[in-house]
Amino acid sequence: MEMEKRLRRLEKANRVQFILLALMGAYISIGYVNAATQPKKIVADSIVTHELAVVDEVGPSRITMSVSKDGGNTLAFVDTKGDQTMSLGLLATGQPDICLADDYTCRITLGESFRDNNKRELNIELRDRNGKTIWMPETRNPLSMRDLRENYP
Repeated sequence: MEMEKRLRRLEKANRVQFILLALMGAYISIGYVNAATQPKKIVADSIVTHELAVVDEVGPSRITMSVSKDGGNTLAFVDTKGDQTMSLGLLATGQPDICLADDYTCRITLGESFRDNNKRELNIELRDRNGKTIWMPETRNPLSMRDLRENYP
């Protein structure tokens, strides 16, 4: 009789342990599924990469930030047709460059240009479809105060 009571208690304890183990397994599985399906905000102190793109889920629109091997930096904007239409850049020489493009050709640029014996200036240019300058203002805009003192007495 004593033996039968002990067996019943042991079987009851085993059933309770089995139910608890099954509930714990279900809880862990639900936790993993929730973690995988619900993205969380990630705040990082820094991200190190050569190029970073922000993309549209349904189309080719995107914004990319990149650094070239020569040290230039670019922030490029791509339209809904997949064409790069605007870029903000810093050339490897350290000069700023803004490009408004049409068919992958910078048609309006604001940045470094060359005039009269290759004297460097920050200027605006209008270009034709082949990239050839068709208009540039007559006003001199030296690249720096040092250039102003040295090149324009």
